[in-house]
Amino acid sequence: MTELRAWMAAAMVAGLAMLLPGLAAADGLKNPKDAVEIFKKATAEGDAAAIANVYGPKATLLLPDGKVASGRDQIRALNERMLSAGKNELTFRDVKVDGGDSRAVMIWSWERKITPEKGEPVTIRGRSMLYWLKGEDGWQIAVDMYQQVPRR
Repeated sequence: MTELRAWMAAAMVAGLAMLLPGLAAADGLKNPKDAVEIFKKATAEGDAAAIANVYGPKATLLLPDGKVASGRDQIRALNERMLSAGKNELTFRDVKVDGGDSRAVMIWSWERKITPEKGEPVTIRGRSMLYWLKGEDGWQIAVDMYQQVPRR
């Protein structure tokens, strides 16, 4: 079950630009904090491609088990596996962003509840540090690193 939790948590950390065209496009977000609503909606709708599109084309996702997902295709595939585990709900708290005109760091805490068709719901809690870069078309995640945290 630990591997399932790691994969499920990883999907949370991915991007979702296509779901909210007013906030995001495949090329970037207007503001890194817009990712909160995009992640929540795409997770609930099972849209792994939208999650991956918040990331830059060569983004790196560092997983708590030491594995690495490189690029949008791997990040999308990781999210597809996570989202296929059942209904997903994602909530965020303590969202903080610090940065300048072209680079920013975001830290957030999150909770993902996965309810499989058969079986009991699984809740995963974590926190992430995301490194953002701003290009001509907006903000994209360049590096995402997360860790799972125990129940409070």
